Amino acid sequence: MTLNLVHAFQVQDGSRLGYFLTSVGNKEIVSNIDPLSIKHDSRIAHELKPVVEAYVEFSKIISADRNPLDVFTAFDTLMRQLNRLAESKPSWIGAALVKVTHDLIRYAMAADEFIAKNPTMMATKVVGDLEHEACLTKAARTIHGAFKLCLNDRNEDPSKSRKQYVYYFVGQEMRIYFKLQNRDLAKNMEKVLVKMSHSLPDLHNVEKSHAVMYLYYSGIVYCGDRDFEAAYKKFKAAFHLCNSKEKRHLESIFSKYPDLERLKSYTIAYTLYANIIKSVISGDLKLFDREFEGMEVLILKKNLYLVMEELRNFVVLKLLKRIYLANGSNPHLSIKMITRGIEFAKFHTSNKDIAKRNIGVFSSDEAECLVANMIYQGYIKGYLSHSNGVLVLSKKDPFPNQVKSDPK
Repeated sequence: MTLNLVHAFQVQDGSRLGYFLTSVGNKEIVSNIDPLSIKHDSRIAHELKPVVEAYVEFSKIISADRNPLDVFTAFDTLMRQLNRLAESKPSWIGAALVKVTHDLIRYAMAADEFIAKNPTMMATKVVGDLEHEACLTKAARTIHGAFKLCLNDRNEDPSKSRKQYVYYFVGQEMRIYFKLQNRDLAKNMEKVLVKMSHSLPDLHNVEKSHAVMYLYYSGIVYCGDRDFEAAYKKFKAAFHLCNSKEKRHLESIFSKYPDLERLKSYTIAYTLYANIIKSVISGDLKLFDREFEGMEVLILKKNLYLVMEELRNFVVLKLLKRIYLANGSNPHLSIKMITRGIEFAKFHTSNKDIAKRNIGVFSSDEAECLVANMIYQGYIKGYLSHSNGVLVLSKKDPFPNQVKSDPK
């Protein structure tokens, strides 16, 4: 195994180097490998020694069936040594870093799961009242080392620059930060990339899977800032770069709500969102709120809570349009009429039935508050006349178009 590893390094084959560093079987006995047996070239021996030693230690731990925490710790050391080696190497080393990063995250997640089930085991020593650090957090710090050495590569030849791997590492870091529910760190990564974008390769000139992952998590960052236009552009780019055969990934990055017939071809997305879309089309608040409540855990997991909150405004907007049309497109809508319309949309029953069943009512004050918010956010044009109990809509354009044309 050591000879194969050395040969991959000699011929500058990052993929094979990464393969040999991660292809240790659970029962493989490698304890007889001598890290000092690299005699092919003294320079190679000097450069590779720390990596080989870390690899051998990791292999011994795997073969001894040690716990996931020990496995992660050893593999984290291996990647740190590989990061140091990569500092002086051109782009070929990036493929090895990618392969090792993939396994590092897997081992970190297994270690954190092990610690959760065995609370007496600590990832780091506890100091005072400080809690132990998650292995996934430690993995992110190690991956950040790979990110920095790629980002700071000064090689002007794009084919030899490690910068082509920047999007992979930033995507993996953002993935970890969202999993750890630390959106601020994910946002910081996006800021760094935006600042350095002038010196980075075009997304169409890097590995597609790397670009798709980055664009997906970048879109989530912009959703969190309620910059849905920027998020849409990110998701759209990810959608078009994604392999058409990867339906699961395509469903995850669906960037807009298509017609229901098209959505049916994406089984998971249709099952999850069909009723949400129907509620937006019809202005059915009860249907939307029921689906929203039932999907709350999933929505939080998928970082879609703010998106869904924003989407509810479109349900209200559709409802107000229907009330407006039902009133003969009269620009003067009584708050009483709006209140009853919203109330029916929320409960699917009349005001008398609501009182009988003691399920609560929707007050005129709540209706005014909701309408005022819609005016403030630019969904409708008009003003409230509180003394007269009337919403006065603009005669020219009471409901501005909320959908911008999609640039080609």
